Amino acid sequence: MDDLQLFWAIKPAEIRQRTHEAFGDWNEVAKLSIRSGKAEIGPDVKPTHRWMLDGVIAMMNNYIDKIPDMDLGFNINDEPRIAIPHDDLQLLHRSSASTEPSKGTIINEFSKDRAPGWNIS
Repeated sequence: MDDLQLFWAIKPAEIRQRTHEAFGDWNEVAKLSIRSGKAEIGPDVKPTHRWMLDGVIAMMNNYIDKIPDMDLGFNINDEPRIAIPHDDLQLLHRSSASTEPSKGTIINEFSKDRAPGWNIS
C-alpha cells in the first residue's frame, strides 16, 4: 500500500492526463483501454510487443467485467522507466498523507459512468 500512497498527492484528472500523454507514437508505453467490461489494445502497439498485452488481457478475462472503465499504460521496454529523485518522492509522500481519505470514508465500489473522464483531447 505504501507504493501507492504517493498517488493520493496527485489529482485523478492529472493522473489521467499524464497517462494519456504517455501514449502515442512509439515511446514504448502501450495503451490498454477498458470500457464496459472489455479490454482493447491501443493502436500504437507494435506487433512485436502485442503479445505482452494479449497476456495481460488473458489474465484479466475472468474478472474484466468487474473492472471500471480506465486506460492503463504498460512499459513494454526491457528496462524500468521510472526513477523519482528521493527528495521528490518524500515530498509526494508527505503531501499524500494529508489527502489520503480516512478509513471511515472509503467506499468499496467504483464510480458510475467513469468512461467520459478518460476522454482527453
